[in-house]
Amino acid sequence: MSDLSDNLRSLRKKLNLSQQDLADRMNTSKQVISRYERGERDPKTETLFKLADALGVSPWELIGWDYTVEEGHCLAPEWDAWQQTHGEKGGISSKSKEQEESDILKKWNALDNYGKCAVKAVLDVEYERVQDDISKEDP
Repeated sequence: MSDLSDNLRSLRKKLNLSQQDLADRMNTSKQVISRYERGERDPKTETLFKLADALGVSPWELIGWDYTVEEGHCLAPEWDAWQQTHGEKGGISSKSKEQEESDILKKWNALDNYGKCAVKAVLDVEYERVQDDISKEDP
């Protein structure tokens, strides 16, 4: 079992939802929810976000990341490894901005549709978060 399947089942039960109840909220079948919970199938990125919304949690919590934000810093364990590779501020360390953008574009072009969908989903969520923070700062 994966963290996702265990967390999905646990969160669903915590809300006293049957698999059918969750399936109805998701406009899918009970069998699909059952496959997710048994770890036989992984939801697509878009579905993961919908599942998290239906359960009232973040996608990160649903997949089992210990994701918290404190003073603008991500405290997920995965972040430490990323920071070691990309620098303290998560930005450009020894590479020029142009080289970093070129590397990102190269990686983007190598992704299949599923990967591009995943990146877009994260980018949309992060863009919205930053825009919300900016709008809170404006009087």
